[in-house]
Amino acid sequence: MSPYVLVCELYIRDTEVAQQKNGRFEHVGYVNKIFKTKKAACREYDSNNSHMRSLNAHGTWCSDWDPNTLFRYRVEKYHGQTQVLCEHLSLSG
Repeated sequence: MSPYVLVCELYIRDTEVAQQKNGRFEHVGYVNKIFKTKKAACREYDSNNSHMRSLNAHGTWCSDWDPNTLFRYRVEKYHGQTQVLCEHLSLSG
């Protein structure tokens, strides 16, 4: 069984900026926690974001972007990457 992490990404509203960056979402960092399963990561997200749909509502292991914070979270396999997330950010925004 592989471990998993939650990746935090920022939604880019401005279309021109998104085109310049070649995407709508910009990597912010990782939640400083490693999960044994995808479902455990999803439960952690869901318990801290009751105002949002479940992280896996669409079967993609990726949340909607939060209209308040512009963050979305997605589950990915942990491959030894450093778990750094800006101090002012938390799982609950």
